Parts: sequence; C-alpha cells; structure tokens
Amino acid sequence: MPGDHFPAPRFEKIRASLRLPPGGRGVLIDSGSSVRAIITGQKTGERLVEVRLGEESSFDAWVRGEWVREALFPSFGEALRRIPALVREYLETDRGATFL
Repeated sequence: MPGDHFPAPRFEKIRASLRLPPGGRGVLIDSGSSVRAIITGQKTGERLVEVRLGEESSFDAWVRGEWVREALFPSFGEALRRIPALVREYLETDRGATFL
C-alpha cells in the first residue's frame, strides 16, 4: 500500500548485514511488511539468491536457472543471523552446482 514502509531501524540492519560479493549486484525492495533482497554474483544471473525478511523470513537460491535451496526461519533475528552466510555460500562458492 502507498505510504507503508518497513521499519527504518530494521531496514538499516538488513542493509548492513547483506554484503554484495565482489562484482555482484543487488536490490533491496521495501514492501511494507517485509524487505526483499535479490542478489547475483559476478557472472550476472548465473547464481541468484532471493531473501525475504519480515514476519515471515526465507532464503531461496538458484544456480543457472534451477532452484537449489530454500530455507525458512522462525524469526527475523534468526534470519538476519543466518542469511548472510547463506548468501556468501551460494554466490561465492560452487555450492549448489552438484544438484544440476
């Protein structure tokens, strides 16, 4: 809805915790009740992660267009602690390639 924004202090925590990999690209989307982050690595689009942080928090990863991982989190705090490592794992290593 127009005028709805995710709480600024939590948005800043998300911005500070999600780092782009070298040569990567990303976007944060404030949808009011949650924030979505879409991040890709150096070969744009080859590896992609989507993060949703809010009341319901989740992580999804794709490698060469194939969905390879989903993780759900019981709280915003736990998601914020665990997701940065998952982003690094799927964008900066070969993780997920063995599934294809």
